Amino acid sequence: MPDQTLLKTNAHVYIIHGTADKNSSIASADLLVSELATKNRPFIYKRLLGLDHRFSKKGEDQMDQVISDSVKWALETP
Repeated sequence: MPDQTLLKTNAHVYIIHGTADKNSSIASADLLVSELATKNRPFIYKRLLGLDHRFSKKGEDQMDQVISDSVKWALETP
């Protein structure tokens, strides 16, 4: 179950999850997104196909791109 504090806020939430993540189930991110949507909370959800917990795929690290996208979103979000 998602943190109830997060569900009560009107803060914009940015969720990124690799579909090949073995450390944290993508089902948990899906549940959070479902709960946020039910509560009409603002969020962005990016499921990164084939990326693992460190946002890499077959040795190709995507972490810099993930961070860049996250910072860009944070600077553009009111």
